[in-house]
Amino acid sequence: MRSVIPKIEEEEMEVEICEAGTYSPGGADECTPCEKGTYAAKPGAPACYFCPKGHMCPRTDAVPEQCPLGTYNNISRQTCCRVCEPGKFALLKGMFQCDDCPSGYRCRARAKLPCEDE
Repeated sequence: MRSVIPKIEEEEMEVEICEAGTYSPGGADECTPCEKGTYAAKPGAPACYFCPKGHMCPRTDAVPEQCPLGTYNNISRQTCCRVCEPGKFALLKGMFQCDDCPSGYRCRARAKLPCEDE
């Protein structure tokens, strides 16, 4: 018995990879943009990933950026890091909390916001 498979013309079928910043879980005819605070850094993502603590994701099509010195981020899915309060400091990049200024020192908030949260 011979099976009959319909011939598909090239113009009738399009398979395109989703661009960075978008995703498709499969079975979809469109790519879905990532939400704020998530990212898909490479084309062809099956999902958007949460921006981790200690990082910021100002763009949905790029890898998360570590929070700069003097800033922190204690929750995921953020587009911007927060400046440490006076009396606290973040000595390393990628901090998810600020430490208390040690005895015998003063810690002033001098860091500038690396981005503006909308």
